[in-house]
Amino acid sequence: MSKGDIPISNLVMSQVQATRVLHFTGGLICLPLEEGGWALGPIGASQEGLSFLSPMPEGQVHMLARQAGTYFVGTKVVYKDSGPERDECWYCHIGNTGATEQSADTWSAIAFRASQAKDESTAELARYMSICMRSASRRLCEISDLHHEQLRWALMRGRDSGERFSNTALYDLHLAIHSFLAELSSTRDYLSILAARRVGAPKHVDSLRHLRNWLGTPTGSAANADGMIVLILDALGTEARMGWLRRMTKLRNQVTHQRPMGADPLAGALRFQRVATASGLLPQIRITPWSAEEIAEGEDPFIEILRFWLGMEALAHGCTKFMDYPAEHPHFFAADLQ
Repeated sequence: MSKGDIPISNLVMSQVQATRVLHFTGGLICLPLEEGGWALGPIGASQEGLSFLSPMPEGQVHMLARQAGTYFVGTKVVYKDSGPERDECWYCHIGNTGATEQSADTWSAIAFRASQAKDESTAELARYMSICMRSASRRLCEISDLHHEQLRWALMRGRDSGERFSNTALYDLHLAIHSFLAELSSTRDYLSILAARRVGAPKHVDSLRHLRNWLGTPTGSAANADGMIVLILDALGTEARMGWLRRMTKLRNQVTHQRPMGADPLAGALRFQRVATASGLLPQIRITPWSAEEIAEGEDPFIEILRFWLGMEALAHGCTKFMDYPAEHPHFFAADLQ
């Protein structure tokens, strides 16, 4: 047994059924078909239920989604076995990071190796990073589920393309976005603490705001050239040329300290629409201002939220190379497996 190997006992093996469900912005999902291929939708509703575009290869699914102006969010894997519990895994899209796993898993591995080295301070912060990124990922799944739910309801009610509406479940979507932004903001500050410790900043530097203030002092100015600091500041940008991290921080501060989404006229309604693609009209749903005459409609907020996720995922992955510990996962082995 090598260092890092963890023995387990009483291992029980059983068969499960796993189903992959692809999620896109706008509330669209893609389901696998037993006979092969995929079904994209829902695209309509009748007394028999919801209808989907099918069958089609996975590549065509992504092509049609792009034509409709939607983006791939992630994959939910639903497991079915003999147990009563809900059992599913969610794998967010991680963008073009070149990574083979989500950053939450990478930071968990760093936490394990730091703990092995008795560096509990780094292990603790790396563990917080992992938990916050995993929590943000789950909230992104919830945001996608809630969009899909609203799309199903809109189709079942026979809403017209372009119709604006609201319902009590819209507040669930607002809350999920609040929670998502809170988790990403916590991740931002844990990264800032790790970067601050790396360059020898005082202990009171415990957030991005405090890190920026310290970097502006004569004592801290030299640390602006540190590789990890450069990554964070590039994501932040400037007031004149805001990076995604600054935009995310402004939105989080707005919904937390100034005006919650439930009171924001820019997020006061949902809009159902059908968009032309090579295979016909694809419906989708989005958060929108209640009155198009009073407030111009901008980008779908879900797409902006996804952009924040991809930015943080890339930043979190990029910062791992500045850690003193490798992202090597523990190995589990069943000592009593026959």
